[in-house]
Amino acid sequence: MDNNNKNDLILNSLAEGVIAVDKNFKITFFNDAAEKSTVFEREKVIGNICKNIFKSAIVSVLQNGKNVYDI
Repeated sequence: MDNNNKNDLILNSLAEGVIAVDKNFKITFFNDAAEKSTVFEREKVIGNICKNIFKSAIVSVLQNGKNVYDI
């Protein structure tokens, strides 16, 4: 098993939703808990721009470094 598969296995075992984006805010990872706690299917969000999917404060948090409570 390569490191990417191990990482995916570990992150998918978490009860919390984990969503990863690249430097262009493209969704690169969406774990099982994220899929269960949202209305989105993994296959439909991977590769899409985060703000186009979630339309949330995530982009602001990543751009200015402040947590959601400070925005």
